[in-house]
Amino acid sequence: MSGATPGYAGYKVADGVQQHKAIGLGIYSFFRNEVILENAIETPQGDGIEIIHTVNFSGRKGGIKHHLNGDGISTYKQPAGARFYKWPGEEK
Repeated sequence: MSGATPGYAGYKVADGVQQHKAIGLGIYSFFRNEVILENAIETPQGDGIEIIHTVNFSGRKGGIKHHLNGDGISTYKQPAGARFYKWPGEEK
């Protein structure tokens, strides 16, 4: 548990960060037990935060409910990838 959020993000930008750019992130979960993560990626909101070209994949048990900050396609109980090409912006 990360506070009230189930699990820990695979990629976490600290809440106080104001400038951050990440390109080409890959977050995956491959658990033997029923582990459920809320988000693959967590960042603070702001004009200086950019996340570009990412992929999220889950296999075996458990999964990830959201790709980034509560948004995006779930890979929980459906082994599949989900992509965000640019955040903030569009999902594809």
